Amino acid sequence: MSARCPNCNSTLDPSPKRKKACPICGKPIYIRNGNLLSEYDALREDWLVYLAPLSVTKKHFDDARSQLTQQFTRPPGFYDVVWRILNNLIASGRPASDVEIAYREMARVASFENKDPRHYLALALSTRLQAMKSRGVKWVTISCYAGEPDYSTCEVCRSLHGTKLDIDEALSELPIPNKCTHDTGCRCEYIPA
Repeated sequence: MSARCPNCNSTLDPSPKRKKACPICGKPIYIRNGNLLSEYDALREDWLVYLAPLSVTKKHFDDARSQLTQQFTRPPGFYDVVWRILNNLIASGRPASDVEIAYREMARVASFENKDPRHYLALALSTRLQAMKSRGVKWVTISCYAGEPDYSTCEVCRSLHGTKLDIDEALSELPIPNKCTHDTGCRCEYIPA
C-alpha cells in the first residue's frame, strides 16, 4: 500500500522516514510510531502524553476542536484546543491534584507560545497549598531541586531552597513562583514541613 500525505492525500513514493514537507502541497509531514501525521495530529499525539495523568483522550481533542470550530466558524489553533480541554477539566470539579496538573499544563502552553508561565504556575502551587492546608498542614518548606542545583533553578530560587514558611504566609506571598527569574518558569515546589 502506498504512503499518502496526511494533508492532501497525495501518493508519496518513497514514504518519508522523518519529518519533511510534502512535495505536492508543501505542508509538513510528521512521523510518530511509523505513522505519517499532519502537524495537528502530531501535536495531539505529543500532548496525549503530557495529559495522560488527566486521562485525556483523542475524543477530548476531537470534541474540543469541533466545539471551537463551531464557535469561531473556522478551525481553531492547536493550543486553543488544548486550552479548552484544560479549562473544561478545571471547571469539572476534579480533585485538587488534577487541577494542579491542569494549571501546570497551562503554564507549558504559555511557554510554548512565548508567554510568561508564572501566573499558571502560581495557580498550580496555590491549588497545592490549599489542598495541604485542608489536610491540616501548618508549615511548608520550599524545595527547588532534587540533589544538586542545575541550570533550571534560578539564583533567587536557589536562595529560597529549604526556607520554612507558615502555610498562610506561603499562600499569601507565593515566593515561588512569583520571585523566580528563570525564563521558562519555576520548577520549585512546596512540601509539608
